[in-house]
Amino acid sequence: MIPIRLLNGSTIYLNADLVESIAAAPDTIITLISGRKIVASTSPEDIRKAVLRYQRRIHRPPRTARRDAAPEVGVSAG
Repeated sequence: MIPIRLLNGSTIYLNADLVESIAAAPDTIITLISGRKIVASTSPEDIRKAVLRYQRRIHRPPRTARRDAAPEVGVSAG
């Protein structure tokens, strides 16, 4: 979810996976994949950056154990 500031000053949290397009005309218009449009005061560039951060965080490969970490108790090394 990404924060979006609406024209009335309130904030909503939008599922970034639902964003189809973002336009400035002069207010920011967010078009969702459903066709619904949201008019916001958050800049298109800030929304774009928030969507990218969200996507990177969600689709990042899982962290693996460090190679130099001690083996778990009861697990043989060989």
